[in-house]
Amino acid sequence: AQLCQNDLQQNPAEAGPRLKTMSQTITETLKSVRGISQNLRTDSLYQYGFVPSLEEFLEKMRLQNPSMTFELKTSGLEDVTLEKLLKEHEQLHLFRIIQEAMRNAIKHSQAKMVQVVISVAQLDNNLKLTIQILDNGQGLKWGILSASGAMPSDDELVKKGHLGIVGLKERVKELGGEFHLANQPNQTGGTQMTIQL
Repeated sequence: AQLCQNDLQQNPAEAGPRLKTMSQTITETLKSVRGISQNLRTDSLYQYGFVPSLEEFLEKMRLQNPSMTFELKTSGLEDVTLEKLLKEHEQLHLFRIIQEAMRNAIKHSQAKMVQVVISVAQLDNNLKLTIQILDNGQGLKWGILSASGAMPSDDELVKKGHLGIVGLKERVKELGGEFHLANQPNQTGGTQMTIQL
């Protein structure tokens, strides 16, 4: 409000366009906060289950990003559900990780397609849950961050402002899982994030 008063007093001719820009910014911020608030609601996760809730989230992403394609593929879930594999708080944690990874792909990758792959497989008498988030965007520029081209350390990521990646790694670690982030193995570009629990 003080900035508006100063603009009106000191330079009334330029105040109009600035006020319009500020109004647009405030409107966009409010829309973003509403969207975040709606995505934080977990009623559907506990009422309908993990996979149906994820499908609902992907449908929202399709509506908000009509130029992008979002896919969900599952395997190994015919005989077991994620609700049986994971406790409620683990499901919520994992759901938040996928949401954040999807938002990162939308915001940073310049991708046209994002795919979530959930698979459960038997490994040494244990069930192994693997979740991959794949996109066909520009890929990671680790070479810019790390001389070896390997994924930089958390300290390097923080210094370069990649706090989101560090946060995702920490969340997966809290679940007792493994986190891997790399460029897609093919030459078409894109990023591959893998979570194994």
